[in-house]
Amino acid sequence: MIRPQTVTQYDKIDLKLGIKSSLPKVKPTLALLLLLWEANDKPSRLDYSEQNGDKIQLKEEISDKLYSYLCTLYQDIDKRQYEAIIAENLMLNSQLESLIVAFELVWKLAKIRFSDGRSNSSERTGKSRFPKTIWYTINLDLFEVITNGNEEYSKVLVSWLGFDKPYNKNAETNIIQFLTLISESALFKLMDNGKDVVFNYESLYQAMLSTQEKVDVSGDNEAKGSLRILKSLLSENLLSNIEYKGGVSIINREKMNDYYNRVCTYHQLEPCYYEDNIDDSHQIDNLTPEWFREKANDFPDYDEKANQCRSAFLQKYSIDFLKSLSGKELLTSIFLNNENKENLCYRLEFDSDLRDYFGSIKSGNAYKYGLHYSQKNDSWATGSALKPEFLDEQTAIDLGTRIRDNLVAGAEIVENTKELNSIDDYLELFSKLYAATDGYVNKIWFVKYYQMLKPDLFPPIYSEKAQKTVCEAINEKPNENSLCRMAQIRFYANECSISNILFSKVFWTYATSIINDESVGDIDMSGDAKQVCTYDSQTKSKYLNLIVYGTPGCGKSYYVKNELLKDYEEKNIVRTTFYQDYTNTDFVGQILPVVSGNNVTYKFNPGPFTLALEKAVAHPEEKVALVIEELNRGNAPSIFGDIFQLLDREGGKSEYEITNVNVQKYLTEVIPEQLFVYIKIPANLSIIATMNTSDQNVFTLDTAFKRRWEFKKLKNTFKESHPYKDYFVPGMGDFTWKSFVDDINSYIVAASSDLQSEDKHLGVFFVSKDLLCEKPDDCSEEKSEKFAYKVLEYLWNDVAKFDRENWFNDNIKSLDELVEEYVKSGKEVFKDGIFRKHNS
Repeated sequence: MIRPQTVTQYDKIDLKLGIKSSLPKVKPTLALLLLLWEANDKPSRLDYSEQNGDKIQLKEEISDKLYSYLCTLYQDIDKRQYEAIIAENLMLNSQLESLIVAFELVWKLAKIRFSDGRSNSSERTGKSRFPKTIWYTINLDLFEVITNGNEEYSKVLVSWLGFDKPYNKNAETNIIQFLTLISESALFKLMDNGKDVVFNYESLYQAMLSTQEKVDVSGDNEAKGSLRILKSLLSENLLSNIEYKGGVSIINREKMNDYYNRVCTYHQLEPCYYEDNIDDSHQIDNLTPEWFREKANDFPDYDEKANQCRSAFLQKYSIDFLKSLSGKELLTSIFLNNENKENLCYRLEFDSDLRDYFGSIKSGNAYKYGLHYSQKNDSWATGSALKPEFLDEQTAIDLGTRIRDNLVAGAEIVENTKELNSIDDYLELFSKLYAATDGYVNKIWFVKYYQMLKPDLFPPIYSEKAQKTVCEAINEKPNENSLCRMAQIRFYANECSISNILFSKVFWTYATSIINDESVGDIDMSGDAKQVCTYDSQTKSKYLNLIVYGTPGCGKSYYVKNELLKDYEEKNIVRTTFYQDYTNTDFVGQILPVVSGNNVTYKFNPGPFTLALEKAVAHPEEKVALVIEELNRGNAPSIFGDIFQLLDREGGKSEYEITNVNVQKYLTEVIPEQLFVYIKIPANLSIIATMNTSDQNVFTLDTAFKRRWEFKKLKNTFKESHPYKDYFVPGMGDFTWKSFVDDINSYIVAASSDLQSEDKHLGVFFVSKDLLCEKPDDCSEEKSEKFAYKVLEYLWNDVAKFDRENWFNDNIKSLDELVEEYVKSGKEVFKDGIFRKHNS
C-alpha cells in the first residue's frame, strides 16, 4: 500500500524587496498572462515567446490561438491593431525580474523563467530580451471557478489589454477583488526615518482604519522591489475598496473594517508566515542591521576621510599611470624594491591609512606579489619561498610588464562595471576577471586595488578566513568563490544602510568580541589547493563539431558509431536524442527533488552535455563524444541556449567561456581537485549530431547556428559490404532489397517536384534484415504486412502524400487498403513504370 510522503520542503523564496523592478502598466500585463492561459486550453506550462533579433515575440502558434480566441469575443478585432498591442505588452518587453516580482511575489499567478535556463539577471543590463516560459499556479483554477466560463470576464481582460471595447463593470470589480484576495500575503518594503518597514495589505488596512488622513506608501527613499509594483497597481485601481490620490485611503470604511478582520484571521492561520518570510534576526547575538547602524554613529567622519585617502592614492596610482610605465621605472613603481619605498605593492600592504580604511593584506611574504626585489640575493625574484627563481633585469621587466598588463586589464573591467545585483553577477565578473588577468584576480593585492577603484562594489575584506568569519556572523553560508563572499557581505552592508568600508570598521571594532574570534587574520586567497580548470586537453586528435545528414535510413547512426567513433571507448560516449519538447534543462541539467525517508532535498541532475563535459575534463588524455540524434527534431538553438557560444572553437577549445553556476558547482563537486570558475568545451570533446534531410521542416537551423558546425552528407548508395542488400523483399517475388530501393529512388528523382525530391529517398538501411527474406521461400504474409507498414507507410504519408495517383492504383484510398492489397498482390499495388522491367 502506498502512502503520502512527508510534506515537500521547498527553497525559501527570495522576496527581491531591494531590486529595481518596475512594471508601469500592470493591467495589460496581467490581462495577457490570463488570456494566454484561456486561449491555450488552460495549461500548467506555456513556452510563449521566441527570439526576434534582440527582442522577443509571441510564438506564431501561440499568437494565432490568442487572436482566434479574441475574435470569438469580438468579431471585429483588427489583426494589425492586435499585433501592435501585443508587441508593446510588458510580458514581451519587461525585464524578467520585474515579471517575477509581479507574477510570483505579489499575485502568485505563475512562475516565470528564461526558456533556456539562463541566469534571472541576464536582462538586467542592456536592452536585449530573451524567450521566457511560464508555469501557472492554482490561482488560475480559482480564477476559473470565479469566472465560470462567463465571456464577460474575458472581455474585461481584452479591454485591459488595450482594445477600446465595451465590457461589464461588475465583472471588472470581481476580477479586482480576486486579484486583491490572492495578493493578501504579498510583502512590500519602504524606508521610514532610516528604518526598513516590511508590510502587507493588512498593515496598510490597519493604518488607513486608524486615521482619516491619507496613508503614505512611498517611504523616504526610492521605491524598490514589490513596492514599485504596489504603486503601479494602486495607480491603476487594482486594490479593492482603495483609492490612491496623493496617498492611500478607504472608499467604504465599514466594509473595510469587516474585511480587515477577516484578513487578520486568515494570517493567524499561517503560523510560519512571518517567520518564513521576513525574520532576519538570526545573526549572532546583536549583529542586526539596526545594531550596525547604531555602531556606525561612532565614526561620523569615517567615510569622508576614507574617500580623501582613496582619492589621494588613485591620483598617484591611477589606471592611466600604471599603463604609462615601462622598463625599470615599471619595476620600481609597482613592485617591492629598495630604490622606491613608495611603490604600489608597498603602499597597498604597509600604508597605515590604507590599511585602516581599506583593509589589510599583510601576510605571508613578498613572493605573493609575483615579483619583488630580493635584497638578500641582490636580484629580482619570482616563484615561491620554497622554489625561488632569480631573474636578470630584462627578464624581470618582461614579467613585470605582463603582471601590470593583467592588473590593468582587470581594472578596466572593474572601472566599467556599473551594477552588480546578485551573486550570479559577481560570479560572472570573477570569470571575466580571471580570464582577463590570467588568474591573477586570485592575488589578494589585485583585489585590494580593485576594491579601491570601486569601494561601493567590494567590501575591504580579502582573505578567505576573514570573509567566512563575517559571512557566518551575519548568518550567510559562505560562498565557495572569493568575490561572491564579498558580494554576500556587501548585500548585508546595504541592508544596514552603511558603506562597505564603514561596515568593515564596525565589524572589526566591535563584532569580534561578540563572536569570540579576535584572531582573524588575512591570508592570500591564492593559497587554495584547488587548481582552476583551464579545460586544456592532452589528446592530439582533431575535435569535431559535425552534423551528419542524409535521407532517412541511409546509415547515419551506423556511420557515426562504426566510422567516426570506432576509436572511442564506449564509456566515453554520451548519447541523447532531440525531440519537440526537449529543453535546455534536459540537455544541460536541472535541479530536482530527492526524497530520502522523510526528507526532501534538491540536487542538480546533470544532463547529457554536462555528463560529457565531466568525462572530458576528468580525463583530458582521452577522447570523449557527445552524440545527438535527430538534431532538428528539437529546437536546437533553444536547447543549446548559452552553450551555443561554446561552439566557436580555437585550437579545439572553446574560444569564449560562459557562466553556468549549477554546472560549475556540479563539476567542482565531482572533480574536487579543480575549481570551475567558467565553462568551456575542451579539445578532447567532440559533438556529433545526425539529421534527416526529410525533416528540415520540423525545426529549421538558423545560419548563426549552422556556421559553427561542419556538415557531412552520407551518400545513399549500396556498398558491396552492405550485409543484406541481396535479401528479398516480402511480397515482391524475386525482388531484392537493393533492386527495390534503387527503383523507388530512381522514380522519386524522375518524378521530383517541390514536395517530392531526393530528400525523400528511401535509405539503404531503412529496414533491418529481420523484415526481409534471405530466400524467396522464407517470405510470409506476416512479413509482407510488417514490411508494408514500415516502408509503404513512409511512401504513402511522406513521399507520395501529394502525388498518390501517380504511385498507387486508383482503387486504393487509404493506408490500410494499401497494406491489405499489398499482402494479397505485392507490387501490383504500384503504378506501372515504377519498377524496371529487368527486375520482374
